Amino acid sequence: MKISDDKKLSFFCGGIISILIGLYNPICGLSTGVTVGVGAEIEDYLNYGLFDKYNMLATWAGALIGTCLCLMAQI
Repeated sequence: MKISDDKKLSFFCGGIISILIGLYNPICGLSTGVTVGVGAEIEDYLNYGLFDKYNMLATWAGALIGTCLCLMAQI
């Protein structure tokens, strides 16, 4: 199974966002990553008529991994 570049980019962006904010507050980092995932898909739907739930889930997965890394760094 090949993962599309769009899903990889969504995963990467979710992770980076949650890490950058999560270094200060991991819960805010996770919630920001989740919010960005939803917001990006709403924006795609409004502009292009496309809502890709798998892109949103990829962003959420990246945000979750980024938050886990931040929590491990605090230990």
